[in-house]
Amino acid sequence: MHDPETASFDCPVLIAGAGPVGLLVALELAHHNVKSLLIDRFTEPTKFPKMDVTNGRSMELFRRLGIAEPLRQAGVASHHSFDVLFVLPGNEPPVGKWDLPSVDQQRAAFALRNDGSAPLEADQRVPQSTFEALARNLCRHSPLIEFREGCAFESLSQDSDKVIVTLRDVETDDCEIIRASYLVGADGAGSHVRKQLGIKSEEIGKLPENYMIHFRSRDLKELHRHGQFWHYFKSGGGILIAQDEQDSWTFHTPRFDGETDDPTALIANRMGLAPKIDEILLTSRWQPRFVLADRYGEGRVFLAGDAVHQVMPSGGYGMNTGVGDAIDIGWKLAAVVNGWAGPRLLDSYEAERRPVAITNRDYSRRHTSVHGGFRELVAEGAPPEQLNAYLQANRGENEFDGIEFGYRYTESPIVAHESGVAPPWSEFDYVPSTWPGARAPSMILQDGIALFDHFGPELTLVDFTGTAGTLVESAAVWDIPMKHLPIAEARIRQVWERDLVLIRPDQHVAWRSNQIPQPAAWRDILDLVCGLDLR
Repeated sequence: MHDPETASFDCPVLIAGAGPVGLLVALELAHHNVKSLLIDRFTEPTKFPKMDVTNGRSMELFRRLGIAEPLRQAGVASHHSFDVLFVLPGNEPPVGKWDLPSVDQQRAAFALRNDGSAPLEADQRVPQSTFEALARNLCRHSPLIEFREGCAFESLSQDSDKVIVTLRDVETDDCEIIRASYLVGADGAGSHVRKQLGIKSEEIGKLPENYMIHFRSRDLKELHRHGQFWHYFKSGGGILIAQDEQDSWTFHTPRFDGETDDPTALIANRMGLAPKIDEILLTSRWQPRFVLADRYGEGRVFLAGDAVHQVMPSGGYGMNTGVGDAIDIGWKLAAVVNGWAGPRLLDSYEAERRPVAITNRDYSRRHTSVHGGFRELVAEGAPPEQLNAYLQANRGENEFDGIEFGYRYTESPIVAHESGVAPPWSEFDYVPSTWPGARAPSMILQDGIALFDHFGPELTLVDFTGTAGTLVESAAVWDIPMKHLPIAEARIRQVWERDLVLIRPDQHVAWRSNQIPQPAAWRDILDLVCGLDLR
């Protein structure tokens, strides 16, 4: 049993795990001026590339934190495409290609449609190892983050007003008891925090174990035999990923009992390529899974990222879903700690994020099945024309803007939902709307500044009448931080659909109206949005 009387340290939020999600929770809390204790059993960032692409929605959320451009500087240069090649055994030309635009091409396309349908940020190719190195450095130097590397989570207990956590120094085995107001378990697929809470997970399907080889090679003559690529799919063989467009590559292939572990032989046998390999950096076996936890936490303990959902990399829904988790629980914890929101705000975390994880899991399975279907057609001897037709008819991986930008928090208890028919939704296209619970449409103002860049760090009241300042003033009287943002541009008002739109810290719509509410009604709206006790 934990003895709170022996606790040696008090903190508002303790975060277990410094992968991308845990790092982002700490940075989000710091963005709202909330201190945290971040622990990780490792003393260095991962050396495994892992994640492959940070999608535009994640980049929008990173932009709020000031880390979008540093990440681009550390990632793949903006002129390289995201092209995917599909190749048969032998050395024939690709039978199919998904032309996916570079960052530069995405930005040029966005600039042509300032109608709310375009993202503010393009995708970014960057390995997880690079992201973690950048984010760890930011956390190490933040005055609001106590970052303890080489410190492992051991156990927890909690009551109505605190969480008592035992930590262990990995080097010395010394233990320490910490008292925190809240705990976030971002400690990966094997989450020890989740196991301590007794939360179970559901796994769907069974996939073969994979073998990963991370290597260096500058032999572009051989590796780019069919042209520059991001992903290179060899039917029946594996996947070759260009990590940095210079000399870093990762090869993934299903591995079966009795097969060789020799990296060079596997690449040659499975890919039909024989590049000069300068160095084998890492090899590992990993088990792809489709897993979703039954619950996202208990009491004052919350789970995020791989601790609650795991999917195949297909579509990039793993880490990017975790980014949404981190920002969601981060701003909500900060609002409660800072005193302008109530505990019902935290109750909304699972209600908002778990449905998103279900959708992303299902579409990851869909994308994975497309690759399986391609392999089956090849095994049946389908001609190249049929294979290409199949691939073009089943596009969508890394192209479904509706999945990445169009998710709506339709089951959230802190959104002022409306009656009537919701706007149409498509997995392929993002439909701009301020329907409550949706991500607000991104647009560029006449002065060239992005509308999102005008949002405040907490709540923002976008006012197309210019007369609703009293609502912000009354919110301040109730100690609810809110920025008044008058906009006098008719084209933006047309896309935004209402005269008044209340935006949350995560750029989602909390409430909207064409009328200025009376004081009592306004208080009720803020009580709902902030998770406070209704009068």
